[in-house]
Amino acid sequence: MPDLVGGNQIARGTKQYLLIEVTDVAAQITDLSTHSPKYTVKDSTLTDTMYNLVSGLAVDMTLYCLVDTTVGTWAFSHYLLWGQFTISPEIPLIGPFDFYLI
Repeated sequence: MPDLVGGNQIARGTKQYLLIEVTDVAAQITDLSTHSPKYTVKDSTLTDTMYNLVSGLAVDMTLYCLVDTTVGTWAFSHYLLWGQFTISPEIPLIGPFDFYLI
């Protein structure tokens, strides 16, 4: 089941979507799926990058970020997640949002 980002705890050794819900205060964009959604995940010290600008899935104004802790070296720790998309000429970077691997 997907979790909304913000103080999430996910279990190491699982694959889960973390969701970033975006609100366009200018009310110009209603669907991010065609705006090259991407996400980045780093550890809380910003020394290890787990994902860097990985293509994400967007449904309407929600960015789905798959965090797969079954592959690679994931420590029980605090991580930061950023979302990005292209709305020409802008490429906003939103976040960081935290989650914890338990």
